[in-house]
Amino acid sequence: MIKELSELLTKLISEEKKHLDEYELKHAPTIGSMYEGLTADVLRKTIPLEINLNVVSGFVTDDSGMMSNQIDCMIVKGNGENIPYTDKYKWHIKDVIAVFEVKKSLYTKEFDESYNNLKSVLSNLGRYIYAEDFT
Repeated sequence: MIKELSELLTKLISEEKKHLDEYELKHAPTIGSMYEGLTADVLRKTIPLEINLNVVSGFVTDDSGMMSNQIDCMIVKGNGENIPYTDKYKWHIKDVIAVFEVKKSLYTKEFDESYNNLKSVLSNLGRYIYAEDFT
């Protein structure tokens, strides 16, 4: 019997990960997209509809127009800008609740990439906070 939400999510992710691992595919970018899709799907299933949050991927922007590196998964509120002909969005930092970088394996190269992607979001946040404090 499942007694906690975290236990349910762990079991759900474990089962879905087995399904992904069994799928025959050798194209690394598509495999990465599959894991990002799994992460987004689990997040969507855990966020109550009543609080009007969305799960998207794309870029974080700020008032200066600067954009972060591409972010695998974001929990956001409000409205973002759909990037034409893609499933990616640009979302203003003030409406970004959380960001996630998804990796199937975490080696030095992947860790460095993830760190720099998340750091680029912090740069957007810093510019936004600085502009708010001194304008």
